[in-house]
Amino acid sequence: MIVLTEAGLYVPEADVYIDPWKGVPRAILTHAHSDHTRKGSSHYLCSESGLSLTRERLGKKANIETLPYGRAIYRNGIKISLHSAGHILGSAQVRIESKGKTTVISGDYKTVSDPTCTPIEILKCDTFLSEATFAKPYYVWENPEFIFQNILNYILENKNQDAITVLYGYSLGKAQRILKGLSIIAESRGIDLDFFVHDSILSMNTRYEESGILLPKTKSIEQWSADSENHFVFITPPGTPIPNPNFKKIRSAFCSGWMQLSKNRKKGSFSKGFTLSDHADWNELIQTISATEAEEILLTHGDTKDIVRFLCEKGKNAKTLKTKFHSKESEF
Repeated sequence: MIVLTEAGLYVPEADVYIDPWKGVPRAILTHAHSDHTRKGSSHYLCSESGLSLTRERLGKKANIETLPYGRAIYRNGIKISLHSAGHILGSAQVRIESKGKTTVISGDYKTVSDPTCTPIEILKCDTFLSEATFAKPYYVWENPEFIFQNILNYILENKNQDAITVLYGYSLGKAQRILKGLSIIAESRGIDLDFFVHDSILSMNTRYEESGILLPKTKSIEQWSADSENHFVFITPPGTPIPNPNFKKIRSAFCSGWMQLSKNRKKGSFSKGFTLSDHADWNELIQTISATEAEEILLTHGDTKDIVRFLCEKGKNAKTLKTKFHSKESEF
């Protein structure tokens, strides 16, 4: 049902592409991250809750159709529906049904609770195409609440040392999750935080709020005042410079699943790493794949060697689908 082409994953019977890498006549998008949403196609289909973010990525002139989670459309007699993936706001799995057989393309997903997006829906299918970003047995995440408690403790420690806290996180998905998670933990402990964010994060926050996701109040870094009695937190994408030269002391931390490895925590100019990922860890991948009851499992978007071997040893029909994003273990 799925063919790999130079433009990406193609469903010939429906004449549609899933997350194409270049412009095509008809594209179905799993979510609005830049490696899944590319400009240049004539027509796009995305989830209803992902419209605002997709519009931000593609621009006002893009021809975008939306579909609520769970509602089906038919193209050339092929049944197509989108279902929540739990990755970021509006993220979707694509379910394709034809001649009594069902294929699900997961996109990126996670199964842990996240107040900034709809939880994943586990779908039974015949063929399941799964991401494998963190498909190594040593990628096992801590409970998110525990991670946010540790981040808050880091902020408090920095405040006591008269230091500014900078948290590096991707502008779409990760930054909003940090904001929401930290605000919930801080409020439960009666701690006031002043959130400042990079301009690219401000624009994404607006899209979240348009979609009904309430986030704590944030300011641009130019609004910072040294007189504030609250705890200072500046959230910015990786690699961006700190724009205010008046900070006397800065302590920074990177929030990413790649921080699970000590070699990655030692890289870069940041002083600490927190393992906070919007992707499934090893256990989530195995559990989700098993829950689909799929007869055929295709793995992509990462180093698939270990997980393919593990699943095959368990009697599963698992194999690698080597796309543009298949690689050896990535680094942040």
